[in-house]
Order: sequence, then C-alpha cells, then structure tokens
Amino acid sequence: MSQALETPASEALPKTPRLLQPSGELSYALPSDSRAMRAVIKVIERLTGSKKIHRLYQRWRVEKYAQGAPFWDSALEMLGVELRLHGAPWPPLVATDEPRIIIANHPYGLLDGVAAAALAERLGRNFKVLVHEALLRVPEPQPYLLPVDFSETREAMQKNLQLRKDALAALAAGETIVIFPAGGVSTAPKVLGPAEDLPWKRFTARLIREAQATVLPLYFPGQNGFVFQAVSRISIRLRISLFIGAASRQLNRPLDICVGEPLRYSQLQAMAGDRDALMDALRAHVYSLSSQLPGSNDR
Repeated sequence: MSQALETPASEALPKTPRLLQPSGELSYALPSDSRAMRAVIKVIERLTGSKKIHRLYQRWRVEKYAQGAPFWDSALEMLGVELRLHGAPWPPLVATDEPRIIIANHPYGLLDGVAAAALAERLGRNFKVLVHEALLRVPEPQPYLLPVDFSETREAMQKNLQLRKDALAALAAGETIVIFPAGGVSTAPKVLGPAEDLPWKRFTARLIREAQATVLPLYFPGQNGFVFQAVSRISIRLRISLFIGAASRQLNRPLDICVGEPLRYSQLQAMAGDRDALMDALRAHVYSLSSQLPGSNDR
C-alpha cells in the first residue's frame, strides 16, 4: 500500500459560483406519512425553530453556496457553529489509497451530521454521507448523500442491497463514506438519564469488510433534551419533528468532537467475520473517546 500521506486540501475544493436551484423544504415530514402526521410534524417544527433555520438556509444559499464556498464548512459558519476537535489530528495520517469510512455516534440528529460531513470535506476528496431519506428533499446536498434504511426489515434489506453496491463503488473510487451506524438518534433508557445509541447495525460491518476499509472514529458528546427523550417513548415519527428545533438551540455555540486514531482493516480483520462483534467493539471504542474531553479525568 502506498505510504503517501494526505494533507489538508481545502484550496482544492470547488470555489466557483454555483447555479441556484429552487430551494427544498426543510422538514422531516414525508410524503408517506398520513396527512394528519405531516401536519403535526410541520406544526411542531415551526414551533421549535424551523423558521429560523429556514432563514439561515436561504441566506446560506445566496451568500455561501452560490459563491462557491466550501459546502459544509460554510453551512457551519452560517449556523455560528465552531468545531472544537479533541484527540487525534484531523485530517488523519492515512495513505491516499486507503478506503475510509467515518463512523460516529448520533446524539443530535442534524447538527452532528453536518459536522461529520464538514470533517469529511476537510479531507479534500469526494465523499458520501448515508442519511435519512427526508434530507434528500433539499437539493443542494444531494450530490453528497446516499439514503439508507436501517430498519432491517425485508424491504429495507432489499433497498439497501443497491445502496451497499453504490457505497462500495464510491469507496473503490476513492470517496469517503460517512455513516452513523445506529441508524437513529441516541435515546435515554430513562427520560432523565444519559442517552446512548441503540446497538449499531451490521450494515456498516459489511462495508468495512468488503472494502477492507480504514475506519475513522468520531465521538460527539451531549444529547437532545428532556422533551425529545419523552417524545421518543411515545412516537419515533413525532420525535423526528424535534430534530430541527434541537439544531436551532445549538446555533452560535461550539460543538465538541473527539477524534480517534485511524483503525486499519488489519486491526479489525479478526472480528470481521462476526458482524455483531465488530459493531459492538467499534461502538464501545467510539464511546471510549469521551476520555479525550478536557477535564474528563476529573469527573
């Protein structure tokens, strides 16, 4: 394997003006939802801050996106969010020909996705983020996104067969894949307790094994608030309506991210045949990165 190392390449990212398309709808209400559910989701989104996020989105389209600014970093700038990285350096020191998969826990639902994409963007190479299908309704990020269904139903597994082929083709072409293996936002077992991801899905293990990929682990500290945790016990669809509100409360605040050292496939190969064991180990490793936070040893 080549030992050439990748360096930050933000200068190489596209900065030419882009043509604006009609804007999409910033909502997690899906056409497949009932009319009543769509109405409830949109009302909750409006009450919890979607208008503020939509105004920032429209400003970003004109002031940043249309001017060719780096896509995801400029989105964070418009949101007033500064990434504070702890632990291993970013970009990581990996060979240019290593397939790479960024994995992370998923405490928030929207802002952590934007942040992970911004870090992928800083690698200076093409990438794809595996996301909830609702995000495909906004036109600008679509070239960066692949829709995934983590429900592990028969229908979801059939749809994900093509997705896996697309993701493997992207990895083979030198693109980075970004994935939140839980397939959903962290939930607290008790409403007032700490939130954690559910067990991570095996889909990611298959990608790692088949691509023999290097894994780049990230840990996001924090969690959504009491209302989100309470609604999670009532309806998964309704809790999704709170994602935009959670993002609006994080505007103009720093976001901490713990960065782990790259995990080469040679380090993971012994577990690759047992997908559940591999995902359990990676999940535990990601959560262990919380020790990199300042003052964590004093807690």
